[in-house]
Amino acid sequence: MPCSDQPTYYERTAIAQRELNKVNAMLCGVLTSAENLGILGTVLQNVNETECGVTIASIRSWFNRHKKEDARRKAREEATRKQEEVKREALAKLSPEERKALGLKD
Repeated sequence: MPCSDQPTYYERTAIAQRELNKVNAMLCGVLTSAENLGILGTVLQNVNETECGVTIASIRSWFNRHKKEDARRKAREEATRKQEEVKREALAKLSPEERKALGLKD
């Protein structure tokens, strides 16, 4: 039996980070949907800054930064996908003897 059943600092930090990531994803989804529907401005105008504890300007700023981060992530993912596709196509051209000479599994 461990000395303590309480989560460690690192475990609590990991849990908090997962929760933050989930909340960020939810906020991104809602704001993106509102933007796609052309109602983002209307939605933000109805935000009660006092109750939320954040300003509409800070929400817009977060969303703009988040969209840029998403675009960079998607570009990286697409580059990786293309690189894997090129690799797969190149490997498909190799004969069994060439694959063996290169130390690749069949």
